Amino acid sequence: MKHLIRTFALGLITSSAIIGIFYTLQEDHSSAAETDINLEEMIAMIENRGFEVVEKGTGEKNDKAGHIAKPVPPEPEESGKPEEVQKTYVISIEKGMTSQDISKDLFEAGMIKDSSMLNDYLQDNNLSREVQIGKFEITNKMEIEEIANAITSK
Repeated sequence: MKHLIRTFALGLITSSAIIGIFYTLQEDHSSAAETDINLEEMIAMIENRGFEVVEKGTGEKNDKAGHIAKPVPPEPEESGKPEEVQKTYVISIEKGMTSQDISKDLFEAGMIKDSSMLNDYLQDNNLSREVQIGKFEITNKMEIEEIANAITSK
């Protein structure tokens, strides 16, 4: 057994030495090319990515030093669609229903856009065991957190 461990250790040392040799023989050790850019180039790059450079604390656009970048909010689109009407759904949670069953039921009723979102939220926040038996009124305008609070004891 001792001989086997020594052989394994020798193999590790040998492979480490080989990797080290190849690493030192390479010319470029950096994973990304480092370039120095001046303030004007940086501001131009930020603005090209959809951000606006503003003076820190004032929110006024300026091109001098001491600035921060904030995202430019998208302009509201003029679509001919009417605003979504609020729908109400009464979910009946019975003994033995899992958070997956509840999520699927709310998804099929059109109250949530993705059944896995509610289930994942309940699982991630340890709320799946806190779901209460009974009837709960849910609307399609409620956020996942609001739905979770409505159906749990927390």
